[in-house]
Amino acid sequence: MFTQLIEEILPLNYYSELAGVITDCTLLNILIEKYLPDLQEYLTLIGFDISLNNFIHKWLVSIFIQNFNDSFSIKIWDFLFLEGSIVLFKAGIAVLKSLKSEIMLNRNFGNE
Repeated sequence: MFTQLIEEILPLNYYSELAGVITDCTLLNILIEKYLPDLQEYLTLIGFDISLNNFIHKWLVSIFIQNFNDSFSIKIWDFLFLEGSIVLFKAGIAVLKSLKSEIMLNRNFGNE
């Protein structure tokens, strides 16, 4: 299945030199600014906006396997096969939107 994802669904350069992943990180950040501007502003205000890329990068490289339970990951993969790579953006926004209140309650994220 992973081979089919790489060869059929994701762009050809997605993993070679991580060009596709880097592009998708940038696009997801733009979508966060558009759809979750208060979260983006908060993360920038507390200096966490750069570290957010670390999470986004891990989500995209692992195609939402790392940091998520199996049930969620399988649903993402199902939709990825059905709808294509747009699902990666939808999932990223959905995760951040569902965790927004919890994220905005934190101030330091372990950076004391």
